Amino acid sequence: MEEELELPYGFAFEDLQLRRDPVSKGFSVMNAALLDEVLAYNGIDPERLRKQPFHLWVCLHATASCYRVHIARGGKPNELMEQLNAGTLHL
Repeated sequence: MEEELELPYGFAFEDLQLRRDPVSKGFSVMNAALLDEVLAYNGIDPERLRKQPFHLWVCLHATASCYRVHIARGGKPNELMEQLNAGTLHL
């Protein structure tokens, strides 16, 4: 998917609070409520999404889309997202 999500007014990528997961070595979004807000803003029901087997991939796409918009707007690079983009962060 190359389509970018629309971001709610006042959205700040840093507010997603990405953290490296020490067990999986991937990352997690600590502010899941904000990610849910972005999903809902784009017509995706977060509660329904969580019931789907592919929900983690959709959330990953949503996070990546938020990051691309963030960077396009002149935002500061995020180390975890840059590692993901470079293929050095394994999920």
